[in-house]
Amino acid sequence: MEVGVDSFVNRMGAHMTGMDKEEYVKFHEGAITNLEELKDMVARTKVKNIDDYQMAMKLKSALSSLFCYTFNNEKEEFDQVADLEQELGIKLAKFARGFARIKGETAHIVKYICNQPGWKYSRDDTTKIIKELLANNCLFKNKHGSFYATGLHLAVGDNVFGVSSSGKEYRRYVKTCAIQAFSCNSHWQSVLETYDKSGTFPRIPDLPDYYYETGVGDHKHSARIYCGWKEKQTILSKYML
Repeated sequence: MEVGVDSFVNRMGAHMTGMDKEEYVKFHEGAITNLEELKDMVARTKVKNIDDYQMAMKLKSALSSLFCYTFNNEKEEFDQVADLEQELGIKLAKFARGFARIKGETAHIVKYICNQPGWKYSRDDTTKIIKELLANNCLFKNKHGSFYATGLHLAVGDNVFGVSSSGKEYRRYVKTCAIQAFSCNSHWQSVLETYDKSGTFPRIPDLPDYYYETGVGDHKHSARIYCGWKEKQTILSKYML
């Protein structure tokens, strides 16, 4: 399909990437011309540490933009670009799943402070919980002062819905290559803000920029986190006043 610089999809793409229309088309047409080089780059990419991950995510972002461009303009290279994005995404997701991963009781605590709709015990030992999370490097504060917990890797909501056998509509959830930081629920946002302002040590550190801030709930790009029997037993047995 012949590229129309002033087509709606290219105007929108340019706006979303911060480029002007001509620059947007030129950039993506150049990428298509050098598709073999991109294939070689993806094939050679190894994601062994956080520096590798951050570099590969920049390439993934460029491929995602090229994916949209080739799809919207009905380019014959679309399938090749889609395969490249998937290949790189698999490498990134494998690293993200294992990065700073927590298990056992610490994972139970993260689910406890992030669960929606915010279920909680009234006499939990909040200070002990906070110190346990800080000791395991999985509690952070973002630049806006909101609190996030890390160490889990969960599927996130898509914008696609299915229909169950009973006729009920449900949101589909998909795997992600992001290193996730999950928003603490409203109760724990308040608890953590009070702790943070008290000057108590250890302090809550800033969230590193390689984390993707992920909401909790049945929404697009958000994860579902609930408190089950194991999580409740951990809190009851070790984190009550």
